[in-house]
Formats: sequence, C-alpha cells, structure tokens
Amino acid sequence: MKRLNRHSQGFSLPEVLIASSLLFTFATLSVGSYRDHVQHEQIKASRASAQAWLEDVSRIAQQFNTHCLLEVNLAAGTLQARSDNPEACAIAAPHHFSSNICVVKDHATNDEQLRCKDAEDDTSIELTPRGSAVVGQEIELGTTGINTKRCLLVTEPLGLIRSGIRIQTSSEAGDDGAIASRCDYSLES
Repeated sequence: MKRLNRHSQGFSLPEVLIASSLLFTFATLSVGSYRDHVQHEQIKASRASAQAWLEDVSRIAQQFNTHCLLEVNLAAGTLQARSDNPEACAIAAPHHFSSNICVVKDHATNDEQLRCKDAEDDTSIELTPRGSAVVGQEIELGTTGINTKRCLLVTEPLGLIRSGIRIQTSSEAGDDGAIASRCDYSLES
C-alpha cells in the first residue's frame, strides 16, 4: 500500500482563514473605490450633458435670431425654458440633472444654505442671437459624500459655456468655513 503524504491533503484551517481574510480586505477596499469612481463619472456625465444642452440652445438663438430665456428650476433639478421665452426659441424639452445642483450665490462660504441660491433668487440665463449672454449663471453639480464638484459657467457678456472642477479639501476651509478657491475652469475643457 502507498502511504499518503501529509502535505498533499489540502490547506490547513489557518491557511484558509488568512487567505479569506486577505481577499475580504481587498474586496472591501476595491468596492469603496469603485463606488467613488462611479459617482465621479456620473457627475461628470451630468455636467457634459447640461453643457451640450446649453450649447444647443445657444445655436437655436443664433439660428433663429432670437433671445432664449432659460431658468434653473431648483425644485425639479432641471434647466428649462422660462414661461416668457419667445416662441422663436423653440426648446423641445428641459434638461434634467442627474446629480445635486447648486446655482452659486456666494463663493466665500462653504455652508450650502448660504452658498447656493434658493427658489426666490434669480436663476435665469438669457442667451442672445449673437451667442452672448445677457444673464449668466454658475452651476455646481455634486453628490453627497464626494468633495469634488463639477462646475458649469455661462459667462456674461460673452456667452461662453465653460466647464470646470472644484475640489474642496479640509485645508481650504478656514475657521469661518470660507473656501479658498472657486471652480477652476482651466482643469477641464
């Protein structure tokens, strides 16, 4: 009869426990990282689609030689035509944001209530036939748990539609909660 070698019978219980705990640790770390990556990409996609929608509206204003009056509806999370929009500026459907939005009112604070406009504040955007903007706005898109905000700016009077990024770190906020930086529009095109 052949004798079985002790080492050819498989893994011992301590070896299995160590290997499974290492696999569990790596899986936990990668799931958190993957979730953050997905949230960043969703915010980025939301900003890109809003920018494309605004550029389409600007082309409509230029093509039909009319003003297009828009507003950011904070309650519905949409960019849409204002009720007094000229008929020549035919915008088919509003743009729905897939992330939290903030129309910036005060750059000097980190407090969301003071930083963002509310329903009573003017959130309109007016694009002209020349491709310029009489009224522009800065919109920040973000989600809870992520410090990175994507920014969308309609500049006045040029009407440029620019995108940027703002990364808030704990070192940027002072004792009074003030933020040292605004959106950086040189980081994204």
